[in-house]
Amino acid sequence: MGIPDEKIFPHATGRAQNLVHAREGAADLVFHGSWFCPFVQRAWIVLEEKKLNYQWKEINPYKKDKEYLAINPKGLVPALTQKGVNVTESQVIMEYLEDISGPDVRMHPADPLQRAVARVWMDHIAKKIVPCFFRVLQAQESDKQKAAEKDLLAGITEFVEAMDPEGPYFFGNWFSMVDAFLIPWLIRQPAALKQFKGFEIPKAGSPVWDRWGLWMESCASRDSVKNTSSDQQHYLQILERYANDTAQSEAAKATRKGEVFT
Repeated sequence: MGIPDEKIFPHATGRAQNLVHAREGAADLVFHGSWFCPFVQRAWIVLEEKKLNYQWKEINPYKKDKEYLAINPKGLVPALTQKGVNVTESQVIMEYLEDISGPDVRMHPADPLQRAVARVWMDHIAKKIVPCFFRVLQAQESDKQKAAEKDLLAGITEFVEAMDPEGPYFFGNWFSMVDAFLIPWLIRQPAALKQFKGFEIPKAGSPVWDRWGLWMESCASRDSVKNTSSDQQHYLQILERYANDTAQSEAAKATRKGEVFT
């Protein structure tokens, strides 16, 4: 017997659908992803920023078919296949794409110390921001939701205070791995949090939130982000299951247990 999550809209829509169609042909790099998954989108953005040639293969991670389990025994997305070798985990894929691409489109700082700084803030996103989105959305009691909202705003504030003050991106005027690592959640979550939980993240009104709003708008307006994004209505259909706390993704399960899924 299947689970409700299997019954998702079967393919990307909007500009992401156009991109998927353009990436159906065979290529040395094969990117296995799900149109709705923010973990997928962060690596997909990097593929597009670097203008690498790749083939898209749509995966429903809730069906766990044998062919995909041979690529990733966990059944999770994304995965990348090249020369018969499979690479899994979104951050690992992002770092690999950085390693194999030329110097023209670098998304990590050239300086080793600043690369370390980038990874520190990617870790902060993974542990202090993304999990809080899930906690707010899945909360079924007002006190738990309020606590999650407080933690989310604190995590974002700390992140913003570490940004280059002028921006518009985290490191200044260039779009980096740090930006790609977080922006997929800001494509999906604000509308869901407002509609299902009555909660909005400020985008102006103080130096921190003015800077946050600039960062969000600048990242969201990039072609790599817009071209990998589907129509909002289809994201909301999936996120409603999180709002009802019935979603069965690994992230949803971890949130129920009070754990962090990265």
